[in-house]
Amino acid sequence: MKHRASHGFTLIEVLAVIVIILVIAGWIVSAARSAQMKASRSRAQNEIQTMKMACESFKVEYGSYPRLEGVTEPATGDDPPIDPRKDGNPNTSTYQTASAFLYVALSGDDNKDGKLTQPDERSKGFMDFASNGGMLNVQKDGQGHVMHVNYIQDPFGYSYGYSTVGARQEADFVVEANAKGTSAKRTDKPAGFNPDFDLWSTGGIVTASTGTLSDTERNQWVKNW
Repeated sequence: MKHRASHGFTLIEVLAVIVIILVIAGWIVSAARSAQMKASRSRAQNEIQTMKMACESFKVEYGSYPRLEGVTEPATGDDPPIDPRKDGNPNTSTYQTASAFLYVALSGDDNKDGKLTQPDERSKGFMDFASNGGMLNVQKDGQGHVMHVNYIQDPFGYSYGYSTVGARQEADFVVEANAKGTSAKRTDKPAGFNPDFDLWSTGGIVTASTGTLSDTERNQWVKNW
């Protein structure tokens, strides 16, 4: 009586199946990352738009957008503390300090404890960050309660960038134009992109400070210009 030979998988067949599984898994991971990146960029765009509207409300109340020498713009004769034309590392203190200043200006949370309680000016809150907890980088106590707000963070986990260097240059030019008339000239080293304020997320990209940024690098940001 003849016995039918049993046929198992060869090593080549097993390896081929493994390769196919790895390729499919790679596609799934890549698609998931792409979807997550798209969702994060969309969320950043919405957050920037919300903060822009809050800045407009701030201007209506105070006559100008949130600005502070040495934080969002330079003092006379100094270099800009933060400039989107040059600064692409959202982990720096200049990013975080400017972002923290914007948080206080828009929220009214003067002591940055995450709550609008005295001595905060509740009536001067132009944006409710409490209902958007994911926008804040905070320090918490052992029970998980917010103790201190560090800065506004984007969906990628980095500080938002905020600068009024363009507004400062425009204001300086207006002063010079009033004094010199048509002989006044704009600087040949422009700073910032908007004549009011620049607000942006680097889109999860950290670029080491090199003194300048290429358009290719900056085009990956989510920004208000």
